[in-house]
Amino acid sequence: MIAVEEFYFNEDFKEKTKNYDLEDSIGKLMIEKLNLPIEKVSQDVTVKEETEEYKKIFNVSFDDKIIILDRWIYLKDSKEPYQYYKLTIPFSLTAHPFVNL
Repeated sequence: MIAVEEFYFNEDFKEKTKNYDLEDSIGKLMIEKLNLPIEKVSQDVTVKEETEEYKKIFNVSFDDKIIILDRWIYLKDSKEPYQYYKLTIPFSLTAHPFVNL
């Protein structure tokens, strides 16, 4: 496995998407098909030491760092996130030139 993706949605999303193929782009579905009024996207990227759990998941025996991307999507007039997305990937698989991390 090269990455772990986790998606969490508002209950409304399940009902609105029951007739859609969720293997396709969820972002495209939210914007083009459902026309959701997205007002805010908040995203954090964190670099952490890899845990034993992630060493097993990614099948690595060496010490590496992991990159965790957390993203929250909010709809207009809503204080609660409509979607939460988390991506975890080994640092060694990225091409981004992080310096001195």
